[in-house]
Amino acid sequence: MSETDSTLKNILLQNEYVLMEQIGVGGFATCYNVWSQKYQTTFVCKVYKAQDNADKDKVGAQLNQFSHEIEALVKIFQTYIMRIYSYFMTNDMFFMILEYCPNGSIQDMIKHEGKIDGNKLNTYLYQAATALEYCHSKSFAHHDIKPANLLIDENFNIKLSDFGMAEPGTCHCEKYGGTLAFLAPEIFLRQPYDPFKADVWSFGATAFFMACGTAPFTGSNPTEMKQLICNGCYIMPNTIPPYIKKLIKNTMVLSPEARWSMTNVVDYLKGFLETKITPHNSMSGIYLSSRNSTLGKNRVRRRNSIMVTGEIRSPLRSSTMSRLLDTFAE
Repeated sequence: MSETDSTLKNILLQNEYVLMEQIGVGGFATCYNVWSQKYQTTFVCKVYKAQDNADKDKVGAQLNQFSHEIEALVKIFQTYIMRIYSYFMTNDMFFMILEYCPNGSIQDMIKHEGKIDGNKLNTYLYQAATALEYCHSKSFAHHDIKPANLLIDENFNIKLSDFGMAEPGTCHCEKYGGTLAFLAPEIFLRQPYDPFKADVWSFGATAFFMACGTAPFTGSNPTEMKQLICNGCYIMPNTIPPYIKKLIKNTMVLSPEARWSMTNVVDYLKGFLETKITPHNSMSGIYLSSRNSTLGKNRVRRRNSIMVTGEIRSPLRSSTMSRLLDTFAE
């Protein structure tokens, strides 16, 4: 075990979590499965670590992403949005304890099983749409809607995740990040844009991916991808259901003003639901699921499921966020 892993393990143990395994690495953070000794269940721990000899700007960017994600998750509490349970920090490491989704992501599902169709497609799209609509109703733009950020919980419900880029939005945003294949064309102009309408485009591109198994734009290099996106050059296969084609046509519109809002999307998809969605009440407690999860045909089933009640940390106050920023800005 490396010195970093040993340090991480000790910090987690001090906070009553046992390090299990690494499950993902991003630009600023690494995610691990951890076992809560207090609640006797699995969580995800997202760790932001300041790089050795990193300049102040880079550390500041890491801190901003950490702060944005906490702020968003404590203010946006909805059934289909990943829940945050706790956070803590050391001099150079920031930790978030998040809801564990044992069935991977929509991207994982499509990689192992191919495109999604039938009522499952509409149900997943509807759940994701209601999550994003709720974010927008709270004036938060997500900024990185894509299949990899739509996780699947133990009950096979969608959980919108990764709020590191999310922040309270206005109709004149100057933040130009995201994932290339799902970026709205106006972002490439490097001019102020409406982040909520950009989220709508990304949702449409995600719907395309879910219905086809491939992204709408597949250029051979970033420059070609940018050109295809800015020209709106995509072809919808005949295998896509007509009602999904209509959804895509009204969300992936070059003119942001002409795009549907997420409220329009939710209302539209609601009309095609075949069964009533009755999700579990995620506010009632913490649900214990199997610690051994797999993807593909052997996806996790709900077994040995019990509910463990316990106090969940209160949402952060603005004063807490200010102290957090002050601590690491020094």
